Amino acid sequence: MPYCPRCGAEYTEGIATCHECGVALVAERPERVQPGPPTPGRAVSFLSSLGSRFVAGFGYAGQAARLLWRRPGLLWLPMLVVLFNAAEITTSNLLYFTATTQGRDVARTVRREPEMAERIVSLSNIGYGAAKGALTRQHAPVQGPELRGTRMLITNVTGGRFGRYPWYSSLWLWLALSLILSAPLIAWFRAGYYGMLRAVIRGEPGRGLFWTSVRARYWAFLGYEVVLVAADWAVRNAHLLVGYSPSPIMARIEAIAAAWAEPVILLLLALGFVAITLEGVGTVKAVGRSARTVVRDFPVLLVLAVTTFVLLLPANTYGDVAFHRLYSSHGYLSPFGIAWGGVLGIAIGALNLVIGVWLALAQFLWYRAANPAPMVTAVEEGPSAAPAEA
Repeated sequence: MPYCPRCGAEYTEGIATCHECGVALVAERPERVQPGPPTPGRAVSFLSSLGSRFVAGFGYAGQAARLLWRRPGLLWLPMLVVLFNAAEITTSNLLYFTATTQGRDVARTVRREPEMAERIVSLSNIGYGAAKGALTRQHAPVQGPELRGTRMLITNVTGGRFGRYPWYSSLWLWLALSLILSAPLIAWFRAGYYGMLRAVIRGEPGRGLFWTSVRARYWAFLGYEVVLVAADWAVRNAHLLVGYSPSPIMARIEAIAAAWAEPVILLLLALGFVAITLEGVGTVKAVGRSARTVVRDFPVLLVLAVTTFVLLLPANTYGDVAFHRLYSSHGYLSPFGIAWGGVLGIAIGALNLVIGVWLALAQFLWYRAANPAPMVTAVEEGPSAAPAEA
């Protein structure tokens, strides 16, 4: 084990510099600790540590941008997913609004209310959407095949037919479809793609790593995806399932808490996929290691979230303005309008995927620096690797 020659602190293998003294570590424990400079007060030490974490966050963001600039080939696989998602949701919308009675009724109702178009675009909506997207994007920066259109189609057509309360049965149907249809596909894609990102971070060749990583870590990724889906669904719909307090003041407080509980919980789970990829841990340990790293290095997360917000703001503005113009033409729910909306979705998805890949690289750099433990090797990730722990 390496030791600090000045303060005598013991470190794990792989760390070369003492975090407190800033001096190089030595192989053997020093017999006599060298006197160092006077220890600063707690307040000074805290502020210094806080400042260094903010600086580190900007460093990870810049390094991730340089990596992505040098490796633009990382974007082609997520771009295929963007094209798939856009085609799938466009097809589902066409089927719903042109081939179902319920969808045709919705389309006629919307066309009779042109003033709805004026409510789509506003600075408050754009800013809120970018802010919430920046927070909720942290746990899943790279999107997978979501089958969102298929889930919406099935829920809209059949959700209201079960139970006495259509909205209640629709909520549970949406959760079931998300777990059965979307979660396995998303986990499959992320398990493979995160293996490729890890190779980029470590400077290794990435050929063939997609399938190797899928075989080694698919079940851990699926378990973590189920945790994310269930937590997100529960927080979003808790007020509908449980109800608000009869007191207006308490109801307002509960509504605000429910609105912000989702991003807070998802922020704590932001690094789970990275922990599984770098350390080979299972779902339960990934939850704990993600939460621990986020709380310990919250300034880094804040830097990445604010940077994501600044990058998402132009994309959200472009998307809202473009859809506003399409909506104002009163042809949004026609076959042509739906197809054109799919083209806009591809453009917006391309902007978001660049931001997402950059964010994922920054998270890898952050987690590797914050947890300098031995990482999973290529041999350990082979087909004969032991299954991930729970």
